[in-house]
Amino acid sequence: MGTMTTLGIVDAIGEGIAGLEQGLVLHLTGNFFPPLPAAYATPLIEAINKVNEEDYDALIELPQGIYPLPRKAVQNSEGVFTVSARDLLEVCRAWEFTSL
Repeated sequence: MGTMTTLGIVDAIGEGIAGLEQGLVLHLTGNFFPPLPAAYATPLIEAINKVNEEDYDALIELPQGIYPLPRKAVQNSEGVFTVSARDLLEVCRAWEFTSL
């Protein structure tokens, strides 16, 4: 698994074989060891949308209790962890999904 698998997933999404969330879950759980939590799929969709709007620094809220947290995640005064759209895509190696 790796870049070629990611590109295959992106192609499958583009051809309508899989949905974006389904593809991201496959990417997160299949391309990392140990696997990243599938719960990252929803914030990744938000990050992809923000990056496609050229809002790279938009803060994306992470689900409560998600682990591991990106190193650049920051806890706000309400106890919610956030990370920039750019950093989340980088940590999850999901830049290829912005082409959809």
